[in-house]
Amino acid sequence: MLSTKSRFLAESLHEVLYKEGSILDLLEVYSAVKNKKKLAKVYRYLLDEYDYLPNEIIGERYSLNELCAVAATEKYIREPNERNKKERDKFYKLVSYPIPA
Repeated sequence: MLSTKSRFLAESLHEVLYKEGSILDLLEVYSAVKNKKKLAKVYRYLLDEYDYLPNEIIGERYSLNELCAVAATEKYIREPNERNKKERDKFYKLVSYPIPA
């Protein structure tokens, strides 16, 4: 059985993806996921309820830097260490403050 918090996170993630929210909205939802067990529960719920995984939609909709920010966040959730935190923060800065071309 899915906890209320996990269900809320899954529904929030679905809402951001369904409404084509910004990458910052998406990263805000991911930041609420505290460990890999909860991430797995959220992904399982989305697969069971809506028949998709978030990475399928993220890969089609967002730019490379935004994809890297999501991937770095997932990696930090799975292995919360200083190296992964620095990598995540680097991509957050690229997404939040893009360099003009």
